[in-house]
Amino acid sequence: MSNIGEASLLLFFAFGGGEAALSVSGEIKNPSRTIPLGILAGMSLVILLYMLIQTVSQGVLGKDLVLYKDAPLAAVAERIFGKFGLTLILVGGIISIFGSLSGSILSYPRVVFAGAQSGWLPAFMAKIHPRFSTPYWAIIVYAILDFVFAVSGGFKQLAIISSATLLIIYLGVVLAVIKFRIAKSSTPSFKLPFGLLIPGIAVVSILWFLSNLSLQEFIGLAIFVAVLSFIYLIMKKVNK
Repeated sequence: MSNIGEASLLLFFAFGGGEAALSVSGEIKNPSRTIPLGILAGMSLVILLYMLIQTVSQGVLGKDLVLYKDAPLAAVAERIFGKFGLTLILVGGIISIFGSLSGSILSYPRVVFAGAQSGWLPAFMAKIHPRFSTPYWAIIVYAILDFVFAVSGGFKQLAIISSATLLIIYLGVVLAVIKFRIAKSSTPSFKLPFGLLIPGIAVVSILWFLSNLSLQEFIGLAIFVAVLSFIYLIMKKVNK
């Protein structure tokens, strides 16, 4: 029971990524309707898929599942289909990772680009390539930072840090939803049912997730947020 919190924080990494759709919402038709429905449908499909994968894995390997912590799906495929299954899972994994990286390169540099446009980051990151019409400096900076983080830590540590930073962003979004719901200052094009119940559950859940960070992880995250806040304040003062 004592490990459920840490395991949940690590597992949350597998459910992250839906917010990437928001980064390219300016390039999507009817985003106010398409993105909420897409995120809800995509998340539902992912949850169902994960449950089926877990059920099949436990059904095939049984108690031996814990012996294959590094590559359990490869072990399942090898048990069912032999060497061909193992090769198929490895190739599929490589394609999946490539797709994930390609998606992040498409979407997340748009956040850097938007920050530079708003004056929160250095102006050169807002430059558009004259030929390809892409925010090429934002993409380059993002790719460099991605590489530095990837080679400087293990997967588990990076996954937990990624989950924690995502949870902080999600917390900000949920609190904004609560604020707008109470103020009723806008008419949303997409509205969740049950009033403040879902945002309230989300706040409690996020705080519980974050409470499972180790002291070292919490300090690292706090330093990261402090540095970003300092950069924001400096850029805000420079812009004034």
